[in-house]
Amino acid sequence: MANYTKQVEEAADSVVSLIDKAQETAASVVSTVSEAVAEYVPDLGLGEVLLSPADAVESSYKIGNKFIDASRRFTLGILEAVSPVSDKVFGKKAAVKSAPKSVSA
Repeated sequence: MANYTKQVEEAADSVVSLIDKAQETAASVVSTVSEAVAEYVPDLGLGEVLLSPADAVESSYKIGNKFIDASRRFTLGILEAVSPVSDKVFGKKAAVKSAPKSVSA
């Protein structure tokens, strides 16, 4: 089973690498177009009342990661709760990474 996991991780790494390359290309194109268009956009000064785009992205990911972490804790808690059954199906307890004591964390 470890070989299967390794193959899946290698495939995921390859896909992520392709996505990174495509995104780098897209960002380069957007940068070129943005530089050309910027001279036609008036200076609105909205930075005084709105988050900067980068701050909005950072804040969104920070919040999103809280939901992902909560979901991970819940899922690991459920796996621990069904372990009496899954142990009989899969054999000795599979190592669950940092299974929580409580799902309400």
